[in-house]
Amino acid sequence: MKKRNASGWPARQHGRTFPPQRNCDNPPRSNPGGFFVCSGASGCSRSRTPLIVAAEEGETDRVAELVERGARVDAGDDCKWTAMMRAASRGHTDILAFLLDHGADINHTEKTGYTALMGAVIASRPEAVRLLLTRGADPDIQEYENGQTALMLAVRNRNPELVRLLLSAGADPELVNKSGKSARDLALEASAGEGEPMQQVLTALGCEPEAAEKR
Repeated sequence: MKKRNASGWPARQHGRTFPPQRNCDNPPRSNPGGFFVCSGASGCSRSRTPLIVAAEEGETDRVAELVERGARVDAGDDCKWTAMMRAASRGHTDILAFLLDHGADINHTEKTGYTALMGAVIASRPEAVRLLLTRGADPDIQEYENGQTALMLAVRNRNPELVRLLLSAGADPELVNKSGKSARDLALEASAGEGEPMQQVLTALGCEPEAAEKR
């Protein structure tokens, strides 16, 4: 079982905070790109289209070839991850832009409500986050189980750059998750004993240093 902190969040792994595991036909597992994929004997290969594979691997020419030959841009795997979402999580911004130009649904959600923007935040891909926000991705979508937003995930990853990007794009810091906590609440809870990155997160969110000290 994964260790969790007092707020119920999984412990950070290699500088990232991964969302709680969910059921997706089979218990999921995390991959290096920060997403959850279906596990089991066949892993995520079930219903994983050639376009999804090419997008995840950064094969730009192959992606273009498949789309030109009529591949469905928004076809998903068993967990409803699309090629666009995989490109975002891996930081392949050229492929991400190409798929968006060819009609990919920028706010598509997988089975548990995560979006490409959330995946890019979890995987700490600032260029992908910037591109998605510029193209109109909704930063206030909440995943289904805990009601997390992209901003909450950026806060939990102690990433001031992504917090600022999301706020500048209009992310609402007052939205609350299913525990009734906002991004500001989560930042204050996580600030005790943290260093400069978390202090920058607090500043970006407009949290007073005195408020953090009282927690």
